Amino acid sequence: MLFDHSMKQMIDLYDKADAICISDKHGYLEYARWRDDRFFTCGESSGRHILELYPHLTEETSTIMTCLRTKEPRFDEIQHLENFKGEQVSIISNTFPILEDGEIIGTLCVSSYFGEKYSRRRLPVSRKTRGRLYELSDIIGVDPQLKQLKSQILSVAQTNSTVLIYGETGTGKELVAESIHTASHRQDQPFIAQNCSAVPYTLLESQFFGTEKGSFTGAERRIGLFEMAGEGTLFLDEINSMDLSLQAKLLKALEEKTFRRIGGAKDIPIRARILCAMNEPPQEVLKNGKIRPDLFYRIGAVQIRLIPLRQRRGDIMPLVRYFIDTFDEELGRSVTGISDLVEHVFQNYDWPGNVREVRNIVECAFNMGCQDQITMKHLPSYFLDDTGEAPPALPCQNGELSLSEAVSLYEKSLIENALKSSSGMAEAARVLKISRQSLAYKMEKYHLNK
Repeated sequence: MLFDHSMKQMIDLYDKADAICISDKHGYLEYARWRDDRFFTCGESSGRHILELYPHLTEETSTIMTCLRTKEPRFDEIQHLENFKGEQVSIISNTFPILEDGEIIGTLCVSSYFGEKYSRRRLPVSRKTRGRLYELSDIIGVDPQLKQLKSQILSVAQTNSTVLIYGETGTGKELVAESIHTASHRQDQPFIAQNCSAVPYTLLESQFFGTEKGSFTGAERRIGLFEMAGEGTLFLDEINSMDLSLQAKLLKALEEKTFRRIGGAKDIPIRARILCAMNEPPQEVLKNGKIRPDLFYRIGAVQIRLIPLRQRRGDIMPLVRYFIDTFDEELGRSVTGISDLVEHVFQNYDWPGNVREVRNIVECAFNMGCQDQITMKHLPSYFLDDTGEAPPALPCQNGELSLSEAVSLYEKSLIENALKSSSGMAEAARVLKISRQSLAYKMEKYHLNK
């Protein structure tokens, strides 16, 4: 890649930056370095796509991909990144388009560590420590269904079968995939995760299988995800978003347990274990033609279904406490818990975003200035609109009922809500934090049907 004088000046200007990378027009890195090779070496990054190095980035959140799309420079963007090794870093970046005759041919991105030089706090990214994948102990909850899930993960981890994990957005599919890996004999081998919806389908084939130099104009020799995973684990998230033509090639590779790089003539054995995930029920995906039936039956021999949070409400408060502890530690706070009203709202909310939404709500509360306790004023406005929950106006406030009558009416309402949102009396009792016998007595008292 050629640079004009101004580009060389730009590189000299940022010679003391903590990181610098140069990409081609597709987002593949031609040069990259971190100061002291802190996160990965130039040899590890050259020839790899930016979304491959940072699997949690997308076309929209990557400054490089955004710069390639808009042809406009990006200044002073703060990013909290996690690379393919699971290592985390916060940086502030400037990204510039490289133009030739008005056409974009690449980008130059220079970055500095975010924290010491800037007075703003680092936002929490994850409870994972640097370089550590999630383990079985990181799955938080007390619900019997969650305990059964942990037992299933432990059992599945002892085999080499392909596994299909499915569940709604935010239920923790990657957490489960990493837990399978860390509980297996492959735990010391690489864990490679790829979101199949995050990379353009025209690039996915080369991402999977790699390329040989000269296989097409400008092609260089690059290894793909299968080789990168080695004898470890390859996790393919949102596989239901993969192009059907590529699904056929993936099926062939899985059936034959070998593949060829694009433009290559040599069969390369697949040694990695394959884990897949989708965010829709498998039968709906099949019915809607989003996945080839033969591929589905190949990857779906072992299936793990993740239960949405609304169906295991006993896990809501343990998760809230866990995330409060997490942000207390990361932000140096001493938040002790949540108010009774917030707990009531939480227990009666459906949590469409599942565990991820719990984390986001707690993070929002910390950013809204809570110090001792999370109260209603610390919750985001969308959350209050969705729940429709505001502090109730009791009839006794207008003199319509006595205090005891109003309290009984309110208690009846809480029990009705708990029964409506629970699968049975046992779960409703857990939500209300009373014994099953007490619930049965109160249901009889208020003439509520079992």
